[in-house]
Amino acid sequence: MINIKIPANTTVLVNAFYTSHNPSVYEDPFTIKPERFLDEHGAVVAPGHPARHNSAGLSFGSGMRSCIGKNLANTRIFLFLTSILQKFTVLPVGKLPDRDVRNYKLVALLRPPSVSAKFIRRQ
Repeated sequence: MINIKIPANTTVLVNAFYTSHNPSVYEDPFTIKPERFLDEHGAVVAPGHPARHNSAGLSFGSGMRSCIGKNLANTRIFLFLTSILQKFTVLPVGKLPDRDVRNYKLVALLRPPSVSAKFIRRQ
């Protein structure tokens, strides 16, 4: 851990993309490998495990100033997505765009291309 003093009233921006694609932390960082975060029994490693030190996601901030609703939001997002996927088959409309994030257009944020989808109710 690096200890740096930041002057009062300084705006700090975190590069969340880099923290999750850092080649010094993850071998082959642009390949999706969920097993990076699993122990030898297939269970998710504990929060203090080195594999999770920057995998928590920074959508809700970090440290003392992180969002107090982070846990509630994460569980709601999970429940929302799983309920959609239980009730619908989600298919792309047309050809999917390139999935390699290194080819995404960089504006103020890294913006992936748009994707259209159709939702088919499951029987």
